[in-house]
Amino acid sequence: MGATVTRQQAEAVLTAVRTMFAGYLGKDVTDPRDQPQLVRGYEGADWGILWESNSPYEWAIGFADGQHFDEEIYLTAQDFVPAADACRIAQHTTPTLPAGIRVEPYYSFTLCLYSD
Repeated sequence: MGATVTRQQAEAVLTAVRTMFAGYLGKDVTDPRDQPQLVRGYEGADWGILWESNSPYEWAIGFADGQHFDEEIYLTAQDFVPAADACRIAQHTTPTLPAGIRVEPYYSFTLCLYSD
């Protein structure tokens, strides 16, 4: 059997998710379901990151693709800044992941972590 994703590597990916979508993680969030959660052994993957409640639409797909454009943020920002600035504000780029880690969306709100 091949290598598995360690807890430290999984937590680094969780940190990358939190970094990419920091605007959704306010300090007043008290319900743990409103934040990304790390789950060991999710659906055949070494780890999963689940974030269904109050998460960006299809966040896991965008994270796995390396970028996520948040249309809701764009439409709101457009009321206050020029369209080019609104576009920049709404674009999220995936931070660098730990070496040897592959991520795949399982659902639009679930990210699975595998070792390459």
